[in-house]
Amino acid sequence: MIRNSDTNGLGYIRQTIFCLFLILICLKPIFLFAQEYPTRHFTMHDGLPSMAIQCIFKDSRGLMWIGTKSGLCSYDGKTFRILKPSEGMTASKVWAIAEDEGGNLWIGSYGDGLYKYDGRHFERFNKKDGLVSDYIRALCYSKNFHCLVAASEGGVSTIRGNTISSSPGEMFIKKSGYTVTGLADAGKFIYITTYGQNNPLRYYPDKNKFINASDTGKYYPTHSFSVYITSKGDT
Repeated sequence: MIRNSDTNGLGYIRQTIFCLFLILICLKPIFLFAQEYPTRHFTMHDGLPSMAIQCIFKDSRGLMWIGTKSGLCSYDGKTFRILKPSEGMTASKVWAIAEDEGGNLWIGSYGDGLYKYDGRHFERFNKKDGLVSDYIRALCYSKNFHCLVAASEGGVSTIRGNTISSSPGEMFIKKSGYTVTGLADAGKFIYITTYGQNNPLRYYPDKNKFINASDTGKYYPTHSFSVYITSKGDT
């Protein structure tokens, strides 16, 4: 025979479990919302010139620029706009994008040199203008040195305004066939990584001076494809 107190106790337990179950159901959407990261897949059907994306850059106005193997395009959050050869952008392989203090956009192409875009017109620079190579892989604008540094096959080129100076033979080169692959502004100098040489190098544009940082240890890679500096200053 079950006493009333036992029955009441079981009923209380069941009621408590039911209430907890309802609370969990109510909280479940909150947990799911915290774990959701909405994404969208953009393709050529949305307006991209190519599915092969080489670089993405957000300028000071909030406009996104996408470099692809079939040209350059911009994205304002709604639509893509492809920059056409009739506008002056004739490069197909866009590998790097940077912006200077004047708001000018710099576009590095792999095979067609360097482009400067002021928002209306394009101006092209190539090896005949002083670039060490027309095969640009990376760009870095230094606010400290007020210059743009372009990484390419065989060295780096430094651009101030329309003046270009290149440094192909002053980078502690031990053998031919190297490629500069990465640039990162460290404030007092610019880090340079290469494929085929000791890494990294420290570049001082004002003095055209290069220091091989790998002299301080034997644990630096011979081949490096990029360099990045965190907000804490780690490289």
